[in-house]
Amino acid sequence: MQRIVYLESDSVIAAVRRPAFAHDWVEYPMTAPDQVVERLHGATIAIVNKVPLPAAAVDALPDLKMVAVAATGTNIVDLNACRRRGIVVSNIRGYADHTVPEHALALLLALSRNLIAWRATVQAGRWQQSDQFCLFDHPIRDLHGATLGLIGSGSLGNGVARLAEAFGMRVLRAEHKGAPALRPGYTDFAEVLREADAVSLHCPLTPQTQGLIGEAELRAMKSTALLINTARGGLIDTLGIVRQRHAGRKREKGLAPSFFRSGAKYPLTHGWRCRKVGRQPRRHTWRPDTPCDSTTSPKPRSTTSRSSASRMISTRRTWTLSRR
Repeated sequence: MQRIVYLESDSVIAAVRRPAFAHDWVEYPMTAPDQVVERLHGATIAIVNKVPLPAAAVDALPDLKMVAVAATGTNIVDLNACRRRGIVVSNIRGYADHTVPEHALALLLALSRNLIAWRATVQAGRWQQSDQFCLFDHPIRDLHGATLGLIGSGSLGNGVARLAEAFGMRVLRAEHKGAPALRPGYTDFAEVLREADAVSLHCPLTPQTQGLIGEAELRAMKSTALLINTARGGLIDTLGIVRQRHAGRKREKGLAPSFFRSGAKYPLTHGWRCRKVGRQPRRHTWRPDTPCDSTTSPKPRSTTSRSSASRMISTRRTWTLSRR
């Protein structure tokens, strides 16, 4: 009989269908990393979502035959360790084919139209204070005619492409970084960065894509470009960006990234502290020279895509950085 252990039932809002074969089912609302081995002892099938399953844990579980990831990304599981043991690893595909692309477009619209800043301006009564019933406090850009660069052209990237093209955007699909040849319908990675008014990330987090976007890539982009990350935070080398920018580089990018990596406590802010700057309008873009400390910034909010791009939208103040 199979023993199935579901380590994080509270991390998914869904009624999980039990398998038809004979089994024992054990379920935990949440599991800490140091509880994984103990709770999976004797399990043949593990269901995980956010808690890591490293090689040491896999090696300590001799009965394990399958790991079912209740998400699309499998970077929490040491795939090489499972491969050596012959353990099957499965994930969920296609469950957010509409949700993530719509969320990415919502972020793109919010950033390009400055929606959050304008909302704060209206709440502050600026319309009523205007002598001519018009305001020009925040810039507004159209999506129509702009160029969107897609890094990752699977079901999610293609979903974003369809929506972007409906808005009249020109879509460039980036070839793999450093690829010796271009596939039909793809554009050189460096050219996409140079041409794009906005770049949207839709690739998995792997050793090859870790830190895919760093200081060099930001320097290659337009100074007004937007970067949307509804994938994994580790795709952006946030610490490298901060280090390089505070070495004297001043180019700015509007970002809506997911930088809080699994298992890290706000890595972007390590070694730095934030200072409040007056009563600024609410900003929904983040600049690499203004990270916020977890003790002073609003707590992040999660979304269906698990992106923390929406966390940036909830920020109510502008912050500046200074050394400890």
